[in-house]
Amino acid sequence: MHYSTISGVSDNEKLALFLVLLLNFYVTISPISKIGLFIERKENGMAETRKLYYENGACLQFCATVLSCVPTDGNFAVTLDATAFYPEGGGQPADRGALGGARVLDVHEKDGVVVHTVTAPLRVGEMVQGDVDGRRRLDHMQQHTGEHIVSGIVHAQFGYDNVGFHIGAQDVTVDFSGPLTDAELADVERAANWVIWQNAPVTIAWPAPSELAQLNYRSKKELTGAIRIVTVANVDVCACCGTHVERCGQVGSIKLTSSQSYKGGTRVTMLCGMRAYEDHCIKFQNAEAVSGLLSAKINETAAAVQRLADENAALRAEKAALETRLFAADAAAFRGRKNALVFEPHLSPDSLRRLCTALMEQCTGVCAAFSGTDAGGYKYALGSAGGADVHALCKEMNAALGGRGGGREMQQGSAACTRGDIEAFFAPRLGE
Repeated sequence: MHYSTISGVSDNEKLALFLVLLLNFYVTISPISKIGLFIERKENGMAETRKLYYENGACLQFCATVLSCVPTDGNFAVTLDATAFYPEGGGQPADRGALGGARVLDVHEKDGVVVHTVTAPLRVGEMVQGDVDGRRRLDHMQQHTGEHIVSGIVHAQFGYDNVGFHIGAQDVTVDFSGPLTDAELADVERAANWVIWQNAPVTIAWPAPSELAQLNYRSKKELTGAIRIVTVANVDVCACCGTHVERCGQVGSIKLTSSQSYKGGTRVTMLCGMRAYEDHCIKFQNAEAVSGLLSAKINETAAAVQRLADENAALRAEKAALETRLFAADAAAFRGRKNALVFEPHLSPDSLRRLCTALMEQCTGVCAAFSGTDAGGYKYALGSAGGADVHALCKEMNAALGGRGGGREMQQGSAACTRGDIEAFFAPRLGE
């Protein structure tokens, strides 16, 4: 390779000239370097990573040079001169994938440097290929853009701010600063999907300070330096560091699945894109199954279930009335006795309570009712006809029989023991 020379110039003068030219070069590109298109030197000597995910959100494969590789907790922390792996931040999880043949377990950013946690060491100075998990990236883009659509609509219609946002493994939660009714959220959901059907564009810009001062945009906190603005046409303008789709149609659909009061505002749980589709499929399959079991049309299952619930409630009331009569008849056999210990199969805790009450009406001392099997254990109800405190007896019984439970006037619980164990415990205590 041939290099031209400068005759009559000393080495020190050449070095000074070179440094001036280099400084002019960095000054020239510094406005661009603020948005991550070039590597910028930090005060601590580390190089700010070129962020390919900001240059092109659809970039899933790239090549970059390894700048450092440090062992950490059984894995390796790797930095590159450039990366398409999005680091966790702004409520959005990090990308996953592969880097130089090693699995990428996590990605985070510190002081402009993106650090990749990988499963195998990479050689410093080596050029490696990165492959971002495209399905995961698209999912996060759908959820994040969907959140912007919903937050923009809520802000425009109600004036509430988005004060919290998190993309979880199963769903997305968004916290708004004011109350929202179910009817209002239904309107928000309908409007959000209308934005998707209109396929509004999503644009990203880094406005100059003078432009930013004239811009009305959402932001959770005061920001300094270069600010990235994500705009959903006619819907939302927001400062954001996340990845987004290029047009709203790519979000697919938005479903608000639940809401609850939270810190004076409203926490909304939502699903976008493939998550919303898969949720619909699961619920439709369940609705079809319920429809078949009830012999009802799929859109009439709620009414059919209500009829079934009403019938079940009536049967439970009838059963309780019959049990009350039966318990009274059984308890009559203990009339005039001091204490009672009885066993009945297949009784619920409520039924046991009513049986014990019936016994207490006939006896004058302690009454104990048990239901269960030696293999599965026993439920119990324990009371005193004379109003005596049986708390100490219950505590002693629980300790002896491996039981758990308590109460006030009547003690209820369960015990992991046999009928023989129960009878042996009560024999010296109840006498007759």
